[in-house]
Parts: sequence; C-alpha cells; structure tokens
Amino acid sequence: MINLRVPDPEPNATVLESKRLGVGKLLSFSFAAVFGPYLVITLWGSSLLFDDLLDGVGYSMMGAAAFWAIAMLPINLITLAIFRWRGWLRHRSVSMLAPSLLWMSAFFFKILTYQEPSASEYFKIDTGCELPATATDLRAQFFHPIFGGNADKFYFRCNPQDVKRLIAALKLTAAMSMEPLEYDLKPGPGWPDAKSWPGLQAFRTNNQSALHFYTLITDAGFDQVYFFQE
Repeated sequence: MINLRVPDPEPNATVLESKRLGVGKLLSFSFAAVFGPYLVITLWGSSLLFDDLLDGVGYSMMGAAAFWAIAMLPINLITLAIFRWRGWLRHRSVSMLAPSLLWMSAFFFKILTYQEPSASEYFKIDTGCELPATATDLRAQFFHPIFGGNADKFYFRCNPQDVKRLIAALKLTAAMSMEPLEYDLKPGPGWPDAKSWPGLQAFRTNNQSALHFYTLITDAGFDQVYFFQE
C-alpha cells in the first residue's frame, strides 16, 4: 500500500537556533567534562600535598584550565568556525562536546582497567633503584595528576648501611638547614612523625638541572626514612 502521508517539514533555522545551547554554555560544559575527572584524581592524592579541600580544588582548577585551554578550546573554536562557515544548524552541540566527552570516557576507562604498581615498584619507577631488601614497615602515598609532575612519598625502616648506599646511589647531598623542609615533614595519616626523631637530618638532590628531585629524611641512626620524589 502506498503511503501518501506528507513528511513533516524540517524545522526552520529560527526554531533550530532557539533550541541550541549557546556557545558560552557549550564551552562551560566542555571545561566541566575536563575538570571533573581532573578533580577526582587530584583529590585522590590530596592528603599528600594539600592541607584542605579548597587547596585541592584550586590546584585542580588551574591544571584543568591549562589542559583545556591547550588541548580542547582550539578544537571547540575550530568546530564552531566550521559550523558557522558552512551554515550547518544540526549537531553543533554534540560536535563541540565530543572531544571533552571522549577524553572523560577514556580517563574513566583507564581508571577502571588500571592495575596500580606496588609501593616497591613505584619506588623503582621513581628512582631507578631497587627498594633496599632490608626495608620494612613500608608505607607510600602517590600523587599522579593528569596534567603536571608526580609527587610520591615513602616511609620505611631499613638497615643503616642500605640507607647510606641509597643516598650515594641517588647522589644526594646533606641539606644545610631543616627549615625549608617543614612542608616535606608533614606525615601521612597514621605515619610516624619525623619531627620527633632524634638527630633529624636531610639529604636532597643538588643538581638543579635534574629531571627529578629527591629528598631523604632520616634519624641519627639512619634506620628510619622518609623519602620524597617530585
């Protein structure tokens, strides 16, 4: 049987324009899709670097803004320019949001499928050295933001000779003063308080051109260690 029904007319440009999201809202949603995952991963490690929630949110905002401005905003603006140049009315919102949404999906997929290395494996990744075989009571915190450098913290007890060998292997030099290290001495939750150690001393990377900077804090007997990589 022949269908003689006349198709519904396509909405005119005025109707489509009134239903579309504005450019400002689209850019805001695009940024939110980047900022959300970045906030999650930053606050995941916030106990390592931030004293309160606002510090973590502020750091996330700055990192996400830089990443979005470099990676997403140019794509959004190019997409908008193409749609205006061609006079296209449909699918502009989806096209502008697609890069940020794909990035967000890829991020959460990585989180769901990622297998976290052990603390000793992270130590080798960070330093290129094996964790001393005599290390015990190992504790670690990892801060790996999406945009920016890593900052990892380790605590362990160890044979003093192994601690000295580690200092030599990483070419660390004795810090002239403990005052600049107050921030590094912030212990993790339930960790020993290094400020109470007798004969507290610190060793740091002294090469300003090094790719990674290390700080090792130990007691007078070289048998307790706080180690930081940044």
